[in-house]
Amino acid sequence: MLGEGKAYVGRSANDIRWAFADHERILSLGCESVLNGPVRYDGRVIGTTNLLDVAGTIDLSTSP
Repeated sequence: MLGEGKAYVGRSANDIRWAFADHERILSLGCESVLNGPVRYDGRVIGTTNLLDVAGTIDLSTSP
C-alpha cells in the first residue's frame, strides 16, 4: 500500500495476518477487519491511517 499509494481493505482475520506484523496483538483485541488509507504530502505517501473493527464491519463492496 505504501509504495503504490492505494487503500487496503481487509475483511477477515486472515487479511489481518497478511497485512500486519503485529497481527496477534490486533486479533487479541477482537479486530478482524481493517481499512488502511495512504496519507500523502507533496505527492508522496508519508504514512497511513488505519481503521480496525470486528469482522465484517468494514466492507466497501456494498452500499446502504
